Amino acid sequence: MRRAKITLGLELTATSLTPAAPAVCRDQQATLVIASEIDGILHIHGYESEVPATEVTVGDELRLTFTAQRSGQFPIELHPADAPAEVNIGVITVHEP
Repeated sequence: MRRAKITLGLELTATSLTPAAPAVCRDQQATLVIASEIDGILHIHGYESEVPATEVTVGDELRLTFTAQRSGQFPIELHPADAPAEVNIGVITVHEP
């Protein structure tokens, strides 16, 4: 069986992710293409082993590819390089197929 693939374009600022609620289906190979306006570390709670915390840099495009193996809602957090606290910037939803 061949897995479906999806690519989502996202824009990251210091306080938000656009769109704020990206969604994929379970068992899809998802690629998040993130254009960042801030330096920091981005991570998805509940998908740490598939998508380790990753550095984002102003002006760079980050591509995160993973297989969405678990359904549910998973917070996306940013740890800005110039701030001590993390910022909850969105939630990715993995739907049942």
